Amino acid sequence: MAKTQKEAGEVVEPLPQPSEAVTFIDQEYTRRTLVLPDWLVLEVVQGQVTLAGDDAPGLAYMRNRPDFKEA
Repeated sequence: MAKTQKEAGEVVEPLPQPSEAVTFIDQEYTRRTLVLPDWLVLEVVQGQVTLAGDDAPGLAYMRNRPDFKEA
């Protein structure tokens, strides 16, 4: 990553870019609420649920579910 210079020679790291969202398609229901073991709540709406690309626990949970497929 490139560093940018600020006043008095202070070096500032640029902010990281947000990861792209990942959408999963529910193959059983069009609407439901999922509560993950760490109490993260996911809402399935119109047969889809979208997670942030940097949500490692949520992505791992969804990828291990046979009733969801990654869009």
